[in-house]
Amino acid sequence: MLIPLVLTAALAGTVACTPTPSAALTVTPATARPGQTVTITLTGCADPSMGGRAEGQLVGDGTTAHTPIEPVDLTPVKPGSHTLTGTTVITPGSGHTVYAVCASDPGNVTEVDLHGKASGVPHADASRPTERSRPSSPRG
Repeated sequence: MLIPLVLTAALAGTVACTPTPSAALTVTPATARPGQTVTITLTGCADPSMGGRAEGQLVGDGTTAHTPIEPVDLTPVKPGSHTLTGTTVITPGSGHTVYAVCASDPGNVTEVDLHGKASGVPHADASRPTERSRPSSPRG
């Protein structure tokens, strides 16, 4: 009789577990060209009041320039909002992936490709999030 009670208690404990929400990133307009202003929107942060950050890839060695966007802070649309936004201008260069992260979960980087596909995924939607451990910089 003891075994069923122990199993019931163990199962009851696992029901209370919930997965961590995944952030979603969008860039509007998704097909912007250098010089155009875009809005970066990040949703799904565990604590949106902490804000977030978005940026493109580093351009090269010895510089802090990024492409297709320079680093931009993301802030809640209004107090208590679960949506973070920031506005920036598309920079010239060959980069087309935008990376974003919630300040409450800096190890969970979300990315989106401005050419209408998620990195490494053919025919993916530009609003489809993918997760990476952290942004990478090109090496050349």
